[in-house]
Amino acid sequence: MKTQINKTINKTRNKRINKTRNKRINKTRNKRINKRINKTRNKRINKTKKNTQYLPMNHINKIVYKASKKDYVLLGESTHGTREFYNTRLNITKRLINNYKFNTVFLETEWSLGYKLNKYIHSKLKINAETLLEETFVKFPKWMTCNKYIVKLLDFMKKYNTKNTRKVYLYGIDCQDVELAKANVCSEPDLNCPIVTEIIKNYEIMKQSNYWNARDSFWLKIIKRVAKYRKSKFILWAHNSHIGDVTANIRQQYKINIGYLLKKIYNVYLMGFSTAIGEVTAAKTWGGKGETMLINPPIKNSFEAEFNEVAKHNNRKSFIYVCNKNLNTIKYFRYIGVIYNKANEMASHYVKTNINKEFDVIFFFRKTRALDNCNLNN
Repeated sequence: MKTQINKTINKTRNKRINKTRNKRINKTRNKRINKRINKTRNKRINKTKKNTQYLPMNHINKIVYKASKKDYVLLGESTHGTREFYNTRLNITKRLINNYKFNTVFLETEWSLGYKLNKYIHSKLKINAETLLEETFVKFPKWMTCNKYIVKLLDFMKKYNTKNTRKVYLYGIDCQDVELAKANVCSEPDLNCPIVTEIIKNYEIMKQSNYWNARDSFWLKIIKRVAKYRKSKFILWAHNSHIGDVTANIRQQYKINIGYLLKKIYNVYLMGFSTAIGEVTAAKTWGGKGETMLINPPIKNSFEAEFNEVAKHNNRKSFIYVCNKNLNTIKYFRYIGVIYNKANEMASHYVKTNINKEFDVIFFFRKTRALDNCNLNN
């Protein structure tokens, strides 16, 4: 009986000892594994840092100064509905106008609509900016131009013109709404009328050929005509897919865009924008309602995933990535337009590219907010 009791005691004690020992071993092993994982990850991040530069967002003046040496500054966006992108582009635009004599701003909107905004900043319309935008931008996707950041841009440029003899100008660069162009046909020999006529002719060319290439090629024609009409230093707000050098994209050798076309001829500075998570204003289908959507976390082997890791590692909400032209890193990069196809994001929104050759810098915001959707007077 005594022997049996001792056996039971020993068995229980050994079981407890083994459990404690295994727990200690597993804890040590897991600690060692995590240390190795962190070491590998940190090594990868540090290796990236040796070849690139991750600047705090308060270094934006340094970037703007560098960009100011060029005659063309292109400001992108990886979505058409992100507050942080609009706000940053607004601040950059103000600095370029106030400090470096940039005088012409293009928006990714129809020429005829932009021409109306230009009248406003030259005090030719007796209306406030909020009402002007709500009455002017009634078609899809109205939130792109009908939002509080464009209100601020308009009021800034209008105020600038009232105080300075050297004026600034604002135009739309797009050419897709042929009915709008037909409604604005005119015969005066000024800047506006010949461009409206050319938009109508170009629309047939876009329909019968490569629509994207014909569209961006016409953007160049508009810029050239404005440059001929008035000596200018230009700022363009448009999507990353337009303003980056498209030749950096993989398997898109027949595609051109305004970034590539300008870069071939002029001195340009290309600023891309990117985010990892958060919200976006977009529609589910063409012509659909603009709504706030949550952005999917970035896929593996994407620049967004890498940037997200760097941001978390350095406890940053945002940073400026300075591209290194000597790097030939190919990864996926996300491009969200006015439509966001969350369920089929890989096929709809990711493209393999080398962002170091596509842009000069990338403004990265880890978590972003949706753009307000054209409800300005309320």
